Amino acid sequence: MSSPERTASAIALASILLMLAAQAVVYRPSEPFYNNDENRHVMTGVFFRDVLNDLPIAHPREYAIRYYLQYPALGVPLWPPFFYVVEGLFMTFFGTSALVAKAVILGFSCLACVYLFLLARRTHGGEVAAVAVPLLAFAPVFFELSHQVMLEIPTLALGLGATYHFVRFLDLQRRSDLFAAAILAALAALTRFSAVYLLPVFLFLVIVRRQWGIFRRRDAYLAGAVAILLAAPYYAVAAVELGWVYGKLAGGMNVGQTGPPFSLSGLIFYPLQIPGQIGWFALVPLGIGLTHAFAPSQRSRSLPYLTLAGVIYLVFTPMGLRESRFTVYWVPALALLAAEGMHFLSGRFRPGRLRTSAYWVLGASVILGTAANRVSVVESGVADGRGTLFLNVEDSGFVERVDAKALKIEATYRIPACGRAQGLAMDNATRRLFMACDTEMVVVNVGTGKHRILGRTDCGTGWRSQPFSPDGKLLAAGSFCGQVYVWDVATGRPVGRPFSIGGELAKIAFSPDARRIAVA
Repeated sequence: MSSPERTASAIALASILLMLAAQAVVYRPSEPFYNNDENRHVMTGVFFRDVLNDLPIAHPREYAIRYYLQYPALGVPLWPPFFYVVEGLFMTFFGTSALVAKAVILGFSCLACVYLFLLARRTHGGEVAAVAVPLLAFAPVFFELSHQVMLEIPTLALGLGATYHFVRFLDLQRRSDLFAAAILAALAALTRFSAVYLLPVFLFLVIVRRQWGIFRRRDAYLAGAVAILLAAPYYAVAAVELGWVYGKLAGGMNVGQTGPPFSLSGLIFYPLQIPGQIGWFALVPLGIGLTHAFAPSQRSRSLPYLTLAGVIYLVFTPMGLRESRFTVYWVPALALLAAEGMHFLSGRFRPGRLRTSAYWVLGASVILGTAANRVSVVESGVADGRGTLFLNVEDSGFVERVDAKALKIEATYRIPACGRAQGLAMDNATRRLFMACDTEMVVVNVGTGKHRILGRTDCGTGWRSQPFSPDGKLLAAGSFCGQVYVWDVATGRPVGRPFSIGGELAKIAFSPDARRIAVA
């Protein structure tokens, strides 16, 4: 390995270690709460840990049913089993905890960074690969999902590995790469069904590169058969048992929020997510790198990344259920194109130290700027009328008590039951803070910091509005999915049963006599 290659490898390794250190800094112990799915992903890992321990070979179905009745938060068979098996193995050796599950996710994050480096070094050289890795590691959506027990990062890592080995096979025609690509693609499909994007990626690469010989190779059909044998049993069962669920998810559960697939809002939804996914500071080099990728001299080596981005857009846009995290799989391609943009900009300088310095200054600026997107900011605040402010910190279960005159933080309340604080309401009479969290409504004693959960929203999408009644005796809260809850402020007990307006709400308010609630 030459000196520049060793330097590039060292920079990539340092970037991965820096990402791990940053993850340790932002880690806050809490219940698994993210998107209302994280608890299921953790609990299903516990289930597989117990399966490996108990080995219920004689009666697996009865075992699973009894287990579910005791712990009704399992993800199988709704989600494929591969990640849960890995998670269960790690829990077997390192203990049953959410922290072990998060460590497994971080392991897949590191694997994704390694495979991006290998692919980028193959297509663009060590310099570009060395910058692409930290751009991926600190891309806001990648960094966020790297400390949540969700299935996107494992699927991304396995899919990126499959893409690397398939590109390497097309270049070198090595049988080992063909089988590695097939097995990794099958494991990605056994992690999350969104790995379906890999099939059109592989097919498009073969067509554009005109490598028709692959269709005449017996080992190509053998590798395909291995992948099918690995993935087909699960998908056959899932299609029979849960086919209607997948149809509902793909068909448009939230079309009302993001628009029909082929409306203007539907077509531009995912492109509009790119700034939040890759970071605003990376947009300019990304635009330059994308433009440069279409130059005749660059098309061949940029083909895997343009294919990834294009196919992912075409696969996920027609789906009615849309969230920014669903297209996290194109972030490695965006990171590479941004790195290529920085390399192109630095090339405007004369060769030598000035050019090298300019390249790394550009890279450091974009990476640090992108990482800055992860700095938590205050989302909302309330005052107690006595000179004290209470501020909730975005994406965390923290509340800061601030002396407004001295501009000094007097105390920090850590609320483990609150995953992501979204809003605050202050009852000055009783000195209690009502905190709208990701799925919970929590009441906090501002004198002691003690807290308890008042209630949870069933839809798992958080809260939109939490006003007091004019007399201060009632607190109402509306969830994103249209559920309205009311509590007695003095006792903290629910008033009546929650009701639903049957759609998304934006605002709720009490009538002057507190006998009616208006919902918008």
